[in-house]
Amino acid sequence: MLFLAALTFEIAKLIKIDPVPLIIAEVVIANTGGAATLIGDPPNVILGTQLGLGFNAFIVNNAPIAIVATLVSMAVLYTLNKKSLAPTGPLETDKIKEIKPREAITDRWALNRGLAALILAIALLTTHE
Repeated sequence: MLFLAALTFEIAKLIKIDPVPLIIAEVVIANTGGAATLIGDPPNVILGTQLGLGFNAFIVNNAPIAIVATLVSMAVLYTLNKKSLAPTGPLETDKIKEIKPREAITDRWALNRGLAALILAIALLTTHE
């Protein structure tokens, strides 16, 4: 969330909207998504262990509830913050067009190593019972 919040803040600044409602929505939805996985919240580890549920079984049982909760959260947050999501001034399209995401990556080797570790962790979590 730390990286995503910083990115959201920068993009919101470019398109001239208030970043606070967006960051609050990201936190709420990340928390809801964490409830769907065995490792998302510490109580989930305890529940999954006591009920004998593996990683995939926990997702199968909790993901539908988390998806519905996410959709409801998004609807409520949008309704409450509709006005603050409108741009407050003219867009600076020149600055937006100048954004080059590839140039932000300064260490490709570290990026590839991090992505490989993430993919390996996901593979191990979903295949281990």
